Amino acid sequence: MYFCIFENRMDTTPIIVNFTTWIKRDKFIEHMLESISNQTVKPSKVICWLSEEEYSKQMPETVKLCLQKGLINDVYWVPGNTKPYKRWETFRKNSDAYNFMIDDDIIYAPDYIEKMLAESALHPGHVIDYYYQAVDLVDGKMVYLENPHPEEKKLFLSGYSCFPPHTFPMEALEHNSIRNKYFSMCDDNWIHSWMLKKHIPLTAIADHNDEGYLNTIEGSQGKDNSIWYLHNANTTFGVSQQYVNTVNILHRIGAVKEGEAIWPQIKVWKYRTRYCFGRNLGSLHDWKYQLLKLTHFLPKPIRQKLRSLE
Repeated sequence: MYFCIFENRMDTTPIIVNFTTWIKRDKFIEHMLESISNQTVKPSKVICWLSEEEYSKQMPETVKLCLQKGLINDVYWVPGNTKPYKRWETFRKNSDAYNFMIDDDIIYAPDYIEKMLAESALHPGHVIDYYYQAVDLVDGKMVYLENPHPEEKKLFLSGYSCFPPHTFPMEALEHNSIRNKYFSMCDDNWIHSWMLKKHIPLTAIADHNDEGYLNTIEGSQGKDNSIWYLHNANTTFGVSQQYVNTVNILHRIGAVKEGEAIWPQIKVWKYRTRYCFGRNLGSLHDWKYQLLKLTHFLPKPIRQKLRSLE
C-alpha cells in the first residue's frame, strides 16, 4: 500500500519487484537488494527468477542468504535458460500488480519506486521507464543524440520499467523463435516492439545522458560476463545493430507502420531477406556482428584484439 500524492488516495495495488540473475552475477545481488529494501515506497514482494538449466535447480548461496535476510520473498524456477526473459514470466502470475523489472547489478536511488509510481499516476495506462536514450540516423548509422531538442527525442532505448496492472503485452511471452533469433539478450527491445504492436504507451522520466541516475555495482560489468560485450551497446555499431534487429521484429510481428510513426525520418526496406535501417546496413555491420559472436570460444587476448578492430 502506498499514498498516491497526485490523487490524494491510498492505492492498495501490489507492488512487485522482479529480477533474475545468473552464475557470474549472483554475487552482486545483495547490494542491489539492499537498495530496494531502502526504498521510500516499499514493494509488496521481491521475486527472484532463476533458470533450472543454469543452476541445476540448486539455489545459489547468495540467493539463500538474501531469503534469510528478507531481501527476497519468493524464488521461482524457469525451465531451460531464457536469459533475461526469465523475469517476464511474472506476468503469467501477477498481471494485476505494479510490476517493476530491474537488473541485478544496479544500486537504485531510494526514491526510484516512488518516482516511477508518481509518473504512473500522471500517465494512467502508460508503461513507465526510468530512462530513455535519444538516437538518430547519421550517414546510415544509428547514433546517440547529445542534449537533443525535446521534439527530436526518439524514445527507444530505455529500461528499468514499471508495468501498471494489465499493461504488459502478453504476446511477448510467445513467438520465442523470433525472439531468440533477434533479441536473445536485449529483452527491453523485444517487449517494446510488442508494445508498439498493441499501442501500449510508454513514458520515461530521465535522460540516459543524465549523470548519476543509476549506479552500476563495481565489478559487475566484466567483459567476459556476457556475449553482449562482444558487441558493445555504447558504440555506433551496437546501436545500429539493435535497430536492424528491431526492424526485423517489427516486420515479423506486423508492426512496421507503428515503428515508422515513432521514427518518421527512417525508411525501412528489405535488404537480402533482412530488414535494415539506413544505407549499407545489413551487409558489413550485420555480418561483422555475426562473426564476432562466433569468437566467444577463442582465448581472451584474441577476443580483445578482434574487438579492438571495431
